[in-house]
Amino acid sequence: MTHDSRNSGAPSDPEPPPTYGELLGEINAEVANAPLRTTRAADVATIRHYWRVGSVLAHPRYRDAVGTRLCTRLSKDLHAAFPQHKGLSGPNLWTMRRFADAWPDGVDLLPVSRLPWRHVVTLINALDARPERDFYALRALEYGWSNSVLVHMIDIDLHLRHGDSAPGPPPGTGHFNLYAISGGEQ
Repeated sequence: MTHDSRNSGAPSDPEPPPTYGELLGEINAEVANAPLRTTRAADVATIRHYWRVGSVLAHPRYRDAVGTRLCTRLSKDLHAAFPQHKGLSGPNLWTMRRFADAWPDGVDLLPVSRLPWRHVVTLINALDARPERDFYALRALEYGWSNSVLVHMIDIDLHLRHGDSAPGPPPGTGHFNLYAISGGEQ
């Protein structure tokens, strides 16, 4: 069933940590190296970029210091440095960190990397378990679900009715075959 855990576990952070400048510098470098993307075709690159930003925020060096309040401060500093970039709000930065926590080994070869950001946010906010997230990500990609359909399928617990709630890579491959799923390029 659905569970909203947007701010669960978020430490309060009244003062920036001593490593704040280093943290801001790493995220600045990532944002500076990512060209602006406005088309849906670029969603894959955007999702990978958001995961990389989240992985910086989730890195053990910053992990204990990065909470929702620090993400708000980071957002202000990032907007000052990159006013043309969208998606750098405090809540979105926090969601990027949760994204990296949800898929700690990366997303490059996973179906979630092919979904729009709104779908990814839905998976993160609505589900706690990785196998369920992967099940719905694969189905959303495979069947072209809108976000509304994805929410509905989660609400009706489709994974419990389907019988394969823990989809994984085909045996012996070590990864999903995204070519077979989406017919597109990586």
